[in-house]
Amino acid sequence: MSQKERPAHKIYSFSSDDPENPTKWSFGKKMLVLIAGLISISNSTISSSLPNGALPYISKEFNVSSDEQLALPISLFLIGYIFGPIVFAPLSEMYGRKAVLLPSFTVYTAFTLGCALAPSWSALLAFRFMVGVAASAPYVVIGGVFADIFETSLSRGRAITILLVFMNFGPVIGPIISAYVSPNGWRWTFWTSLIMCGVSWPLLIFLPGLNISDSVKKLSNLFTETYAPIILTERARDLRRRNPNYRVYAPAELESRTIKETLTVVLARPLRLFAEPIVFFICLFLALLFGIYYMFFEAYPIIFQDSYGLNPQIASLLYLPIGIGAALDTFVFVWYDAYIAHSKRLRRAWAFNEEYRRLPLACIGAPLYGLSLFWLGWSSKPQIPWSVPMLSGLTFGIGIELTFMALLNYLTDAYTPYAASVLASSSISRSAFAVLLPISTKALYGRLGIAWASSLLGFLALGLGLVPFVLFHYGAALRKRSKLCQSLETGSK
Repeated sequence: MSQKERPAHKIYSFSSDDPENPTKWSFGKKMLVLIAGLISISNSTISSSLPNGALPYISKEFNVSSDEQLALPISLFLIGYIFGPIVFAPLSEMYGRKAVLLPSFTVYTAFTLGCALAPSWSALLAFRFMVGVAASAPYVVIGGVFADIFETSLSRGRAITILLVFMNFGPVIGPIISAYVSPNGWRWTFWTSLIMCGVSWPLLIFLPGLNISDSVKKLSNLFTETYAPIILTERARDLRRRNPNYRVYAPAELESRTIKETLTVVLARPLRLFAEPIVFFICLFLALLFGIYYMFFEAYPIIFQDSYGLNPQIASLLYLPIGIGAALDTFVFVWYDAYIAHSKRLRRAWAFNEEYRRLPLACIGAPLYGLSLFWLGWSSKPQIPWSVPMLSGLTFGIGIELTFMALLNYLTDAYTPYAASVLASSSISRSAFAVLLPISTKALYGRLGIAWASSLLGFLALGLGLVPFVLFHYGAALRKRSKLCQSLETGSK
């Protein structure tokens, strides 16, 4: 058939063994993507809580004494986490991951510099908001990147697990950094963050998809876009450039891209996903857990500095058990995935049940999380050594990580093509709670006391902790009733 006789439209797709298919990339190439993604998310999560240890010095320079005002450097960052995902996640599904991640990290670096040079309190708050908006991009898009390249639920689950460890460990590191560097000047808190950006850039500049000049094209081929529809689009366009008569189009090019659809369908997707009962209840539960987590950055100074008299540097180290508990869960998750795989090889019926693959770990983590709050509250007394309430952080970290790992993996498995958007839905709701709850921490602990304030949070966590148990029994029925889940499962549009 001559070029002129070719059909006007031909949908282009990957062949079964196409090496440019992200799921077929080599192990080494996937590890480069994994490392780059973890570096990106580490910058974001550490920055979220970074000002915590520097607040006494910042308040002194700018003459700010209000507790509510002093919560704003973290709260405004988290407000950025609310607005950023609404745009970044769906845009990454329209234009690819690279079109979002690299520009957003550039903005993140620039406004981190702005924080270090901030001439006033209002300027610092404005810069922190912009840092939060930019930092939200890797927070929601990196999960989509990992879903792009890891094809099986086993490998995808392990990658998301490692991601969540970095997401939950990062906020623990922020207050430690600022507590130790801020006595030399609070601006060193943000200079340290800027140094981290500089160290990250050499690898992140090769984050999949950066277009480099033809002279280093062979090098750039090592770092291609991870989102399959964009890879197919770029390939189809390249074929048309080489031969205008060759009318080949990728599926994404044949979809409508009107402004109306972009605003009402694509950009609204993270919000529209809340209409899915599974998404709504998982997001509500995780939002509470995340909000309580960020309350700890206000509650720990009340408990360990005011009650026990520890200095800020030592008190900041007491966040570490939370991170250690979260890291330990990685071994639990890997073991459970191996156990599931072994049970599948033995053809055990339960192992093929979607709910069994993820939710049992959440059914363990949710009660542990709630109980850790009672442990913290009722052991925080001057007559009890400070190490006792500190160790509650281990079960807190284990509980939050098990729950997050299980439920976010459950979401990405159910909505894989829209992984970035469904993670954005979760991020939006979590960030909203993380903004509101910490502002009320000092008032809550001041009125109820340490024991009853922690207990109130524990009761709320245990109440919403029923979500994974309900999904374990009724999740399959909810997925069958969801038209979106069914269309994704059958591969229809």
